[in-house]
Amino acid sequence: NQADLLEYAYVSSGYTYIGWNQEKNGQPTAFANKLVRQAMTHLVDRDSICGQIYENLANTTSGPFHPLGWQGDPSIEPWPYDPERAKALLDEAGYKDRDNNGVRESPEGEPLSFEFIYSANGTESRDMATQIKASMAKAGVEVKPVGMDWPVMQQKLDDRKFDSIMLGWGGSFESDLYQMFHSDQTQDGGDNYVSYKNPELDKLVEAARTTLDRDEGQMLWWKVHKQLHEDQPYTFMVNRKSVVLMDKRVKNTEVTKLGLNAASEYYVAKPAQLHTGE
Repeated sequence: NQADLLEYAYVSSGYTYIGWNQEKNGQPTAFANKLVRQAMTHLVDRDSICGQIYENLANTTSGPFHPLGWQGDPSIEPWPYDPERAKALLDEAGYKDRDNNGVRESPEGEPLSFEFIYSANGTESRDMATQIKASMAKAGVEVKPVGMDWPVMQQKLDDRKFDSIMLGWGGSFESDLYQMFHSDQTQDGGDNYVSYKNPELDKLVEAARTTLDRDEGQMLWWKVHKQLHEDQPYTFMVNRKSVVLMDKRVKNTEVTKLGLNAASEYYVAKPAQLHTGE
């Protein structure tokens, strides 16, 4: 073995998520009901996705803040994969299989059936969509996976004409969530694509992003985290890790909280150099 496999957290890779669109064509969708959104999260086996699809190079996340940053509340655990809890939530929301065809319906008779958009570029997204479809079918939820190229996905987002979509946001040690979750950003041009509106969340974000006191700011962001965890406008999926294969001749490599140390600090001892330039 002539190389080391270095594994490290990669904050800037952000997080992946499933967005549940709460308003489409001017009308509320099934996802306008918080209980339905919570049920959707309980039907996504994120731990299995981390292990089987990402080969343990990802961790399930509970919100939009990277665990290495200071804004997330470390006491909040991701909602577990719990199909029975999901079924109870859907029952409570009024979605039941009234005609025994295997798909739940609303009290008005609308089936709980929706299009699930994912990136067509890569097998990981396709594998996740397939797994999610199978899991949800067992709870009476019909998922129709559709792989799309990014330009088409972007247009769907801009027009707010989608049911659910799997995407990701880049990350940093300090994040401002205004553009993704404030109700002001639900209109065209804003990045609150899922039409999530919560006045309490708006107030918390406004206060958190303007306070100059670090401790007060942290408490406010923790409350933001808690509210998003409860409301589940997204199913927050995973934080991905990064890996690099490093030749063992290369010395002074170090895995830090920020990832690998700077390449300018690496060296190969002269006896191990293959090309000395002499």
